[in-house]
Amino acid sequence: MLDGPIPEALTFDDVLLLPARSEIVPGRVDVTTQLTRNIRLNIPLV
Repeated sequence: MLDGPIPEALTFDDVLLLPARSEIVPGRVDVTTQLTRNIRLNIPLV
C-alpha cells in the first residue's frame, strides 16, 4: 500500500510520442514475444 497521496499520474491522453530520425531500419527490428517456452508471437506485447 502507498503511504500518502500519489504525487503525479499520467493517462494515455497526457503523453505524446513524436517520431524522430533514427539509424534503426524498421524492417530489421525484432518485435517477437516469447509467450511460453514453446510459443513465440510475432507481435510486440507491452
